[in-house]
Amino acid sequence: MKLEIITPNKSIKEEKVDFVSMEGTEGSFGVLPGHTPLLAELKIAPLHYVKNDKKEFVAVMGGIVRVLPDCVMITTEDAERAVEIDVLKAHKEKADAEAYLTKKVEITDMIKAEAQLRKALVRLKVVEVSKRI
Repeated sequence: MKLEIITPNKSIKEEKVDFVSMEGTEGSFGVLPGHTPLLAELKIAPLHYVKNDKKEFVAVMGGIVRVLPDCVMITTEDAERAVEIDVLKAHKEKADAEAYLTKKVEITDMIKAEAQLRKALVRLKVVEVSKRI
């Protein structure tokens, strides 16, 4: 089946894969060729796919997934393959967000900082799990 991951600025991935696993707002799920059509909201979380028995990881920053029997199409604010992630930058973003959250701030600023923290954590998780394989 074809996997497409698209952001407003670029196409991250467009290739044939054997399996895709992702985390939706209603829970994690996997997709094999022939899957029942589905539309779901994605969380800020790692996604992995398998192609020719090789597992690859992508940090997905939320979004929408449309599943058809022969295609998985993901539209997201941003996504990065494990090899594209700047680990030092992700660590700095994590530290900055954690420091910001210790201050008394308005709720909207807190929500933004929490989102920044979740994004940094998912980037670091994707790098970590991709190195185990």
